Amino acid sequence: MDKKGSELVLEKIHKSAHNGVVGAIILIVLFGPVSLFGIFMTIRDGFQDYSVMFIIFAAILALGIFLLVFNKKRLNDPMKSGVIKRNPNILEMADELVENKVYEDQFLILSPRIIANAADITQISYTDEVFLVYVYIHRTNGVMDTKQLKLETAHGMMGFNIIRKKDEEINVLMNNVLSHCRYARAGYTKESLAYLNQMRELWKRDQAAKNSTPNQ
Repeated sequence: MDKKGSELVLEKIHKSAHNGVVGAIILIVLFGPVSLFGIFMTIRDGFQDYSVMFIIFAAILALGIFLLVFNKKRLNDPMKSGVIKRNPNILEMADELVENKVYEDQFLILSPRIIANAADITQISYTDEVFLVYVYIHRTNGVMDTKQLKLETAHGMMGFNIIRKKDEEINVLMNNVLSHCRYARAGYTKESLAYLNQMRELWKRDQAAKNSTPNQ
């Protein structure tokens, strides 16, 4: 039996939190002993040239402890994760997406009202809240290391990894998005960015009006 969309979202949050806990423990194990040794040496000998290095190690240790606490909270209570705080309706949206799915490929999952990243269902939006679609490329020392199709939505961004995809595949993906998202425009230009900002502002006003209307 296929899983509900909300179950897939919670599994994604759990996996991310679990990986965060593992990473935090690695940082603590690697930098904990040397940081404690550095604190002992500094107390005994006073501040020395090498103390700066131990301060850096201690900062990394503190980061590890913070990440451990943060991700343990997400493991214990996924409802308090940033994903759900940013989009309180995400579980209902994911259920609707999976129950009414009309299309799925390696990039997209689509229902009549909702679009999501097939690789990460927490990247999800109503189709009417996708406003801009464009190809983003980043290079380091002249070498391309990132290539994504980005979707700018009413309250965030979705990114699809296309670094090893042919132009034909990218065009199919973009056309799928544009054909299902009636308010989306293609291209990263001054005009399209102005349109994005305008649409986001209109969305915020609409949400404020809905929230201020008392329930009947």
